[in-house]
Amino acid sequence: MHIFLFVSLLLIISLFIHTFFALSISIKFFSFFYHKNEILIMIISFFID
Repeated sequence: MHIFLFVSLLLIISLFIHTFFALSISIKFFSFFYHKNEILIMIISFFID
């Protein structure tokens, strides 16, 4: 019983860690692409002007 509780606790912790890492990675990618798009828009507006 104790082993089962320990394993379930480990699974929950690993799940939280994986979700946290996935969220942080997706936020990093989103901000990276957002900044790239910002630069692209600046270049396009520069060429249009």
